[in-house]
Amino acid sequence: MDLPIVRHQPNLMNMDGNRTQRASSPGEPSSVGDRATHEGAEAEGVLRRPSTCPWRERAAAAPPNGASQHANARLAGVTSSERFPSASFLRYWRADAVSGLGTYVTLFALQTLVVLTLDGSATDVGWLNAARWLPFLVFGLVVGALVDGRRRLPLMVSTDLVQAALLLTIPLLWWLGLLSLPALMVIVGGYGTASVINVAAAMSLLPRLVERQYLQPAHARIDGADAVSATAGPAFGGLLVSAVG
Repeated sequence: MDLPIVRHQPNLMNMDGNRTQRASSPGEPSSVGDRATHEGAEAEGVLRRPSTCPWRERAAAAPPNGASQHANARLAGVTSSERFPSASFLRYWRADAVSGLGTYVTLFALQTLVVLTLDGSATDVGWLNAARWLPFLVFGLVVGALVDGRRRLPLMVSTDLVQAALLLTIPLLWWLGLLSLPALMVIVGGYGTASVINVAAAMSLLPRLVERQYLQPAHARIDGADAVSATAGPAFGGLLVSAVG
């Protein structure tokens, strides 16, 4: 049988000279029996204290699932922001800017050709522009089905080659003395048809180059390059026509 442990409590002197018992602290047992029970519980708690394991410490120190997912999301956002603009998009953007500049130079040169070489009028220039944009109206609805299911990049390269070949026939016809406004309108109509296919393939290729959240800044860069080409293209075309004569 265990006997309770009795501790001596010193008596303190109050202001009147009487002795009074020291007040116990808030966490300390007041009676002798309570102190014995408290000390026994402390001893039992020490004996039953579980041993520390490394894997438990690592599990306790690991962040919760929500915090871990939030940290991963932030890291993924930083990585994604560093990926844009990607190298593939930059190559596409530069090629599209150069192609747009060449298109506007070509359109200005063709209008000048109608007026200066073929002695055309403003009406003839209007017919030429109509032949350029008519394929967008006629074939615009069916080109999407043609492009769908095909590789975009080879389709764009092939249509660019077709456009270059059509433009090369213009000086050849002029050298042979066969260049006329109807022939020029047929060439420009074929050029516009190839341009419709090229534009459709380019529009469907862009979502493959950039992620969905970066489509808006990607389109903004492409539209900005097109605006620069539309402004500088006629100026370069005028310089080219003046130089060639």
